Amino acid sequence: MVLRAYFDDSEDKVPEAKPRMLVYAGYVATEDQWKAFREDWNAVRKAEPAIEFFKMSHAMEVINPHFRVQYLSYSLAVATA
Repeated sequence: MVLRAYFDDSEDKVPEAKPRMLVYAGYVATEDQWKAFREDWNAVRKAEPAIEFFKMSHAMEVINPHFRVQYLSYSLAVATA
């Protein structure tokens, strides 16, 4: 059985934050599972209103225009506490 994994990272973008944070997360699945996921994801992505790509921080800003400011303020408050 061949497994395939996809990983992504996220880092704290607040320069004053001490310590800075870096997080990696990922998913592992078989080739058949990834193929099914890819087909489903592309169908969702191409549905109206179609999108070329998905980025969580962009989606959060659509839901809450102040998301980035609130996130950065929270990150700084936690990091300097």
